[in-house]
Amino acid sequence: MAEGRTTHSLMGAASFVLASFSGLLLASLALLAWSLRGWDPPGDEAAYGFGLIMLSFLLVLAEILALGLGVAGTLQRRRKRSFALLGVACSALMLAVILAQVDWVGFIASFSEPIPKVHIVPSGNE
Repeated sequence: MAEGRTTHSLMGAASFVLASFSGLLLASLALLAWSLRGWDPPGDEAAYGFGLIMLSFLLVLAEILALGLGVAGTLQRRRKRSFALLGVACSALMLAVILAQVDWVGFIASFSEPIPKVHIVPSGNE
């Protein structure tokens, strides 16, 4: 007699938890960056920027790990795949949001500084 799917995939559950936690961290990181834009922090400003960049980098790594765990959880046989599919969906959605934010920042930055004009000065040897 063939057995049905017994328990949930632990890799799928870990993927869902990690993707959900990373999504909450992304929202809090965006809120923190938005709230700090008009405030001069005490100390070194470059250190705050470096800290935000490192948190963003670790967030992307966590989302990639969650995506990998979710895919591995969906490939397990004789396990329920609902948490694995939720983990894949959440991590793919968060990676798309991160990519959209990075692309949006690049788009805005391209219009923030004027294009420098180059003046060619003749050498006088003509």
